[in-house]
Amino acid sequence: MREIKFRAWDKNSEQMITEGGFIELNGNGAFKVFIETSGEWEENGKNGGDIILMQYIGLKDTDKKKIFEGDILVDGDDVVGIVEYSINDGCFLLVDEYGIIAEHRYATEVFMWQKFTIIGNICEPPEELLNQYGEYFYKSEY
Repeated sequence: MREIKFRAWDKNSEQMITEGGFIELNGNGAFKVFIETSGEWEENGKNGGDIILMQYIGLKDTDKKKIFEGDILVDGDDVVGIVEYSINDGCFLLVDEYGIIAEHRYATEVFMWQKFTIIGNICEPPEELLNQYGEYFYKSEY
């Protein structure tokens, strides 16, 4: 059975919420996140807001860490990409500024993802990547 898991970035507190909360989704694309540590619900409408949800894509990196939407990955050849969900393709993609590096559509493509390591995420990019790639990481929908 596929594991369904989310994490949430809180733009106000600038922190990632990975455990200790609940997500309430409704049919129109809006959602609320309950954060146990604060005891409060944070609301997010379908047109944006202060919470960014990122879904676990069902794969792990070379260090056996779970890969989520918005993660920044690198392989042994220093190829760096961002994990995004493509509504048009109906799958998760690893993309860089030139296009698609990998996609998670078929079981045979899982092996390609396993050569990558998580080095950060789009909300908390490592400083050295910002220096090297600059604005590329800020073009994302996040």
